[in-house]
Amino acid sequence: MVLVAAVAGLGGCGAGDAAEPAAPADNTAAICARWRQAEAPFLTNTAPEAEAYNRTIADAYEGKPVTGATGIRRKYWAAWADAVRPLAAEATGAGLRDALTAQVSTLDEHAAAGDAALSDVSSAVAQMCLPASGTAVNP
Repeated sequence: MVLVAAVAGLGGCGAGDAAEPAAPADNTAAICARWRQAEAPFLTNTAPEAEAYNRTIADAYEGKPVTGATGIRRKYWAAWADAVRPLAAEATGAGLRDALTAQVSTLDEHAAAGDAALSDVSSAVAQMCLPASGTAVNP
């Protein structure tokens, strides 16, 4: 009888005995650094999709015929979304995760529509990941 009482006192089988899972560590700084690296090729036009997109814009301004511009724009927006998407999944901070998810959603919408207009797709994340002074941050 004593053995049963001792084992019963160890717990582990009751619903109330389960330990709460530990909250994941805040990875905001690391995700922000990776976000800056992911954004840079699209903002500096060094991503292959950004180069192609800018070529179509330049050609259009020069009056050259532009073939497949919508497809090029779709690839540009989709590549940008794909660069940010894993960060949204990995972010542990709810605010940053929500902002990244919203950015990916906006980029996906632009990709689906083949939008030509560049719009502000990063401001909510930028407010969290860039210094308030607006100075450049080394990724």
